[in-house]
Amino acid sequence: MHPALIVVDIANGTQRRILADTIPVMPRRGFLAVLDGRASRYDPDHPTMAQAGANGIGLSADQQTLFWQPLTSRELYSAPTTVLADPKATETEIEFSVKDEGEAGMGDGMATAPDGRLFLTDIERHGILVRAPDGTISVVAHDPRLIAPDGLAYSNNTLYATIGQWSRQPAFHGGVNKEQRPWLLVRIAVPPPAP
Repeated sequence: MHPALIVVDIANGTQRRILADTIPVMPRRGFLAVLDGRASRYDPDHPTMAQAGANGIGLSADQQTLFWQPLTSRELYSAPTTVLADPKATETEIEFSVKDEGEAGMGDGMATAPDGRLFLTDIERHGILVRAPDGTISVVAHDPRLIAPDGLAYSNNTLYATIGQWSRQPAFHGGVNKEQRPWLLVRIAVPPPAP
């Protein structure tokens, strides 16, 4: 596994791999996750849980900051898009621009709101979190049916989430498929923050 971020210049089609194999994109060695009440430790040679590097990715509403999170981690990272998009920026300059935003949930999906809020899935707690522009995190939704929430989209004070159930796939349960129908797409009303 060699995670990285890929920067694509849509105007000319050029692309480059950045931050390859660095801490901000890598799964965390020794990471312990609790999924559906079952504890599993990250082991790349004997997977008993989902293992991935940079996965959840979100762009701030003003397009000035990129947020991401390795799936096998709880850390949230960010970097200014001006540095990430600069073809002249060295790998050292890019690494120096990355900010560790602190711990969030074990997340897979992200979405941003125009007011700067960042919504994050929380796989371990069957929930969805919101990170305010000042960095405080609170719970938006929590329900046992939110089994490994995945993709998020936000529009007009409404959050949409796909529920992946990937934590119940056969690969993580000795070949037994624990996924259950129905497959869910949920809609959550999210009022704007109080003034």
